[in-house]
Amino acid sequence: MTLLASTALVAVLAAALFGGVIARGDRTPAQATAPSGSAAARAKLAELGIEIGGETSLESLESEAAESQSGAVFTKLGLAHLDAVATTGDASGYARAEAALNRAVELDATSYDALVALAALAAARHDFPTAFDLATRAERLQPMTTDALGVLGDAQLELGDFEAAFATFDRMVATKPSLASYSRVAYGREIKGDRAGAIEAMTLAVDVGAGSEEQAFPLLQRGNLYFALDQVALAERDYRAALAVVPEYAGALGGLARIAFSKGQVDKSVELYQRAIESSPLPEHPMELAKVLRGAGRMDEARAADALVDEFADIERANGALLDFEVAVHDLDEGSDPAVALRTIEDTWKIRKSIDTQDALAWALVKVGRCDEARRHSIGSLRFGTKSGTKMFHRAEIERCLGRTAEARTWYRKALAAEPHFSSQYVARARAGAAA
Repeated sequence: MTLLASTALVAVLAAALFGGVIARGDRTPAQATAPSGSAAARAKLAELGIEIGGETSLESLESEAAESQSGAVFTKLGLAHLDAVATTGDASGYARAEAALNRAVELDATSYDALVALAALAAARHDFPTAFDLATRAERLQPMTTDALGVLGDAQLELGDFEAAFATFDRMVATKPSLASYSRVAYGREIKGDRAGAIEAMTLAVDVGAGSEEQAFPLLQRGNLYFALDQVALAERDYRAALAVVPEYAGALGGLARIAFSKGQVDKSVELYQRAIESSPLPEHPMELAKVLRGAGRMDEARAADALVDEFADIERANGALLDFEVAVHDLDEGSDPAVALRTIEDTWKIRKSIDTQDALAWALVKVGRCDEARRHSIGSLRFGTKSGTKMFHRAEIERCLGRTAEARTWYRKALAAEPHFSSQYVARARAGAAA
């Protein structure tokens, strides 16, 4: 297994810059799972007048840059390094890409492509204030080009400026209907509880992506929407279609693993998650595997999966990703000291005001017994009408903590109605609470 064959930064950079969406809360707890960014990065390079044919081409660009004071040359070099990471798995190329792109901006402050690439890289690392600033600079240079708008809207969501984000996504799709814009509109609709509208927009993204490996991403996301609605046959169809586009696509394997667990096929679910980990060793896959194992009562194996989460997270951190928040959320479910996780989540909340961060804060607060505060944040995380089984389950647990038995029962039932298979770890507990 090549640990860096498809890092979180590759996945999210491909999604944020070339046509997907970034981290999506309880559906993908650590990072978005996009296919390799190689084809998309290569397409962008082709737009800039260069074809990558392996090491020699990269070396020739490095030689050209060594003698150049051209921002355009350094932009090409930076994007070529990103392509090399996607194709070779050598994540040290991120530092070289960042250095080249920064040099491009030093030489030419109006380099739109360099600014967008840097913004996407910042978003991939969960540095959303920087992503916002860079995307804003790029958008002002080319307001009718949509690459910057995608990263800008993603950053606005994470920073809590929801209405601005929704407006950015609407503007993006009006300017250029594309896989990237439709995917973001779909997520905006999902936040507002409009799942039918989200599926409609994601279907448009699937259609636009036909014939390319980028189609795997909207197929995965539409499959997730169908699975949330308990339309399991349609979800499985989309996951398998994504695998036909990108063999061993980790996100689609994870989707099939969730379906297997929902049918009581624990061993099959574990096997599929293990394949996902082999294909794309991101922290999210052992996180989900650990939940399956805890849900099945296989605690020793769950602890081994938790250790793998830490190992993969350390690799991601070494390459610039800011994953302390995601790991802290995982630790709450793992059973680690919730006070430690709470401190990390509170620090994140100061900057990232997304509904997912607010829900995580509510969950951490109830874990330490601060249930009144937890309830206020749970209400905030659900204020748009989001139909998230996880968020509703957290609300049920908060109501139970406050001694409101009837309210807790209502929220357990809402969680199961919204997403019958919302969590391999907690769905049995929700069913028991709903029946109490």
